[in-house]
Amino acid sequence: MWHHFLLVCVLLSSTIGQQSFINYLLLVPAQIEHPSTETMCVDICGARETLNLTVTLHHGTQDSTLLQQEMIPPKLFKCVQFMSPSLNGKKEEVISIHLSIVGPNTQLSESKNLLVRNMGSFTLIQTDKPVYKQDETVKIRILTFNRDLLAVNDTCPLVEIQDPKQNRIGQWLNLIPDKGIIDLSFPLGSESQLGVYVIIAPNAQQDFHVLEYELPTFEVLVQLPAVVTILTETILFKICGR
Repeated sequence: MWHHFLLVCVLLSSTIGQQSFINYLLLVPAQIEHPSTETMCVDICGARETLNLTVTLHHGTQDSTLLQQEMIPPKLFKCVQFMSPSLNGKKEEVISIHLSIVGPNTQLSESKNLLVRNMGSFTLIQTDKPVYKQDETVKIRILTFNRDLLAVNDTCPLVEIQDPKQNRIGQWLNLIPDKGIIDLSFPLGSESQLGVYVIIAPNAQQDFHVLEYELPTFEVLVQLPAVVTILTETILFKICGR
């Protein structure tokens, strides 16, 4: 996403023993979202010697190398893609990107901060039916997706079921979705309480009912004329359902 840009400054550098001007430009979004794939570009010109170029992303105690390459004078333009780092449940976090250019007579480095924001996700909980009888099994499906309607496979820390008295009667911890979907099942006992049960997940909840119910019976009566011939173009009939 290129709606926000970070331009790391153009530096004029003097090398030992000779006057050399190296211009470099690091282009990366100043604000990135998780989860997303971002692009980082480096443009260097004016080099008069072989240089080693390294671009590193610093996130807490973790470092990831985005680019490590030997540059042959006089110029280089390179773009690479990288995955935005996970925020571990945080809404946003400041990380840094570091550029290093090293040669026999050159040593340049620059660090800048980036803002990483959680893209936000939406969770839907669905049961295979809204009403259950005692001793049946509740089948549950949980779907998490982002605002671009792409499945999110982040770990779900807790899913729980509460009975009509708000007692926790079941839970699952640290669930890992498969293509954004979590499938669960919960068996109801033969003496389960009647009433409304609630399934609770991060940012979503869904209820279902446990009732003593019987499938409704109905009948349909059709009244047709006693005789219908091949010459009859229209017929009058009555249908009654109850």
